[in-house]
Amino acid sequence: MVPEAFIFDFDGLILDTETVEYKIWRTLLATYGVDLLIEDWRRCVGASFAAFHPLDYLESKLGHALPERSSLQISAADRALEETKRTPAQPGVIEFIKAASENQMKLAVASSSPRQWVMGHLENLGLVQYFSFVCTAEDVSRVKPAPDLYLLAVTKLNVNPGACIAFEDSNNGLTAAKDAGLTCVVVPNGITKFMDFSRADWCYQSFEDIPYNAFLTTLQ
Repeated sequence: MVPEAFIFDFDGLILDTETVEYKIWRTLLATYGVDLLIEDWRRCVGASFAAFHPLDYLESKLGHALPERSSLQISAADRALEETKRTPAQPGVIEFIKAASENQMKLAVASSSPRQWVMGHLENLGLVQYFSFVCTAEDVSRVKPAPDLYLLAVTKLNVNPGACIAFEDSNNGLTAAKDAGLTCVVVPNGITKFMDFSRADWCYQSFEDIPYNAFLTTLQ
């Protein structure tokens, strides 16, 4: 396979926001005496809070609505933003993206997160200029595990899905990429490493295990 484009997930792949957010929400729920198990949290990883919302979970455990729900949501979001600003990119991912760009590979992002969140962090990491398109939750009616984000990305890049490689860290993302017809490479993080990645074409522990030129040789 000679790829024409690489499409990257964002949360958990380029920047491990997922671990940051999980710790924040687990700490918050613990103040109410409720333990947020990682098995439950994983339901929204790679997707959105529509798949699993920690405040819905908390209210179900408490048996009543929370009048302070809105303030809790804002507080958790503010903490997540501040902490992720101080979080470094996943090991090796910046070097891989730069190498792909230097070799004229078409690059895009396909993320289930809001545009402001993704663009803000890409700018903070100095990566915006490497991507021709950044597709986010506002651009589609269905986020992952639906294939819509990947189908939109390949359309914008003007390439065939079969000539694209998706890089993902979660099962929801893997499902979206494969259902869109893309080859998928999974690079999990601490939150997602025990998910079922049996549909993945390749699975690596880190981008440090994927030197760009060696990876292209693997594809041939």
